[in-house]
Amino acid sequence: MKAWPLVIALLLAGCGSVPPRTADVDAQPAWEARQLALARQSEWTLNGRLSLTLDETSWHASLRWRQRGDDYEIRIFGPFGRAVALIEGGPDDVLLRTAEGEEFRATDADELLRRELGWPLPVAGLRYWVLGLAQPPLAQARVELADGGRPLRLFQDGWTIDYQRYSEPPAAGLPDRMLLTRETVSLRLLVDEWRLPDV
Repeated sequence: MKAWPLVIALLLAGCGSVPPRTADVDAQPAWEARQLALARQSEWTLNGRLSLTLDETSWHASLRWRQRGDDYEIRIFGPFGRAVALIEGGPDDVLLRTAEGEEFRATDADELLRRELGWPLPVAGLRYWVLGLAQPPLAQARVELADGGRPLRLFQDGWTIDYQRYSEPPAAGLPDRMLLTRETVSLRLLVDEWRLPDV
């Protein structure tokens, strides 16, 4: 399976080119240090719940997301833990398996989920946003920082990501409650558990 172009070097090199609005003078250095630390987290797992609203239609689901380098596996569950879908892929090859046993393949996960499930779920961006990172290239993002360098709000690819709460150690202070909005789409994500092998 081909790898996603993470381009961590671009992410780190671009930090100085997009000056964020900061909460204090110490926020920018802390933000840059945070990027360096999170760039090492190439493997992680999160268990959480999401609420997705499009116009007046809503979906509620649980999910388990495993990231291993550039490859990912996302399991989506409905009420009572019933499996809804399994998404496996990378940047150029994405496979969707439904609970009915149907399989769909595409090169773009966002478009595949929109077409087959009706979900405008921004998989490509979420892989970074859930960690509090901007999706490379950083020049396409704007960030507002809270004290200590944690992102308070991130603007990228037409999405606004509001970071509403952060986890306590040992989960490296990662976001565990966030709201993503874009036009008529609203996505709430609550992370119940982070698993990080390096922590």
